[in-house]
Amino acid sequence: TKIKDNLLSGDFGSRGEAYSAAQVVLILCILYGSIPLLGDLVTFLLGPCTILVGIVVTALGIRDLGTNLSPWPKVPENTQLVTDGLYGELRHPIYAGLLCCCLGISMWTGSA
Repeated sequence: TKIKDNLLSGDFGSRGEAYSAAQVVLILCILYGSIPLLGDLVTFLLGPCTILVGIVVTALGIRDLGTNLSPWPKVPENTQLVTDGLYGELRHPIYAGLLCCCLGISMWTGSA
């Protein structure tokens, strides 16, 4: 079947198995209600660090857009597609940074 062919295509380790495993671990931690053995460390250290990373990523995304930054969904005619800097690595660095901040706040305050 098509699903079986998709599962078996490509080389092991190059298809994103680590991302899939990380998602499973995160979902299990959410279902469990905390991160076993590391709960206090996550709350105390990892939450604020994640917030800081999110702020930096957001700021770099804004900087890399430069004069192409616009608050409107429909971009003006005189803008150019930015593919260098952080935009060469992430499709939406500003959104990624904001989501990272939200994740850090959630970890820091212990809210799921």
